Amino acid sequence: MNSALALMQTELTLLRRDTTAWTTAIALPLLLGASWVINEPAIGEGLGAVVVFQVVGLLIFTLHTVGTMSLASRREQLVLKRWRSSQASATSVLMGTIGVPAGLVVAQAAALTAITVAVYDQMPASVTMLILGVLAGVISVGAITFVVAAFTRSAEHAMITTFPVIAVLMGVTVWALTRPFDAFDWPVLAVPGGGAIQLLRLGWEGPAGTGLTTWLGEAAPSLAATSLLTVVATAAALRWFRWEPRG
Repeated sequence: MNSALALMQTELTLLRRDTTAWTTAIALPLLLGASWVINEPAIGEGLGAVVVFQVVGLLIFTLHTVGTMSLASRREQLVLKRWRSSQASATSVLMGTIGVPAGLVVAQAAALTAITVAVYDQMPASVTMLILGVLAGVISVGAITFVVAAFTRSAEHAMITTFPVIAVLMGVTVWALTRPFDAFDWPVLAVPGGGAIQLLRLGWEGPAGTGLTTWLGEAAPSLAATSLLTVVATAAALRWFRWEPRG
């Protein structure tokens, strides 16, 4: 744990020094999120759609794009190889590298949600479901990021390799928000990001005043789909991820 925290501090310092990275990770998603508060997205209805677009934007730019850039850059510069040969475990090295963008997603999601609540003076049906939605997105997209980083040669190359995941996340967002909330079913949940989007919508549009058991029952399919996707992505990452540039 101490090794991971130390590496996260290093990554945070490197992020502050990289204009492209911090602009992509912080400035761009915050500006987009604020714009959706002022002008609601044309797709979907209500604050549920606003928050979904905000979080998906964070997952795309802050976590997936910057995470892939960081992993590819550290590997290209042999930083991952040096850290891997230190006393830090492989898990600490990888969590330390991806921990900063993941933490930024959580912090920025909380800030944007608070702004949305303040502007519209409306509370979500379940804060717990919103938190689960953000965490589900971070975990599943984080696992996919490692898979994409395995095939990314450099930070510049990440602009190409991240595009398919970005397209899928945007596509499933549009697909999900054009469907009635109660019609959100397994075909959507099977697509990366679908489970997180369902949990976010449930947090805003779900039945208010119900007990924890009811909430967990409503969230179970989304959590199951996210868990399955994460397991598959993790297995793929373990199979293909490399600590040093390919020869």
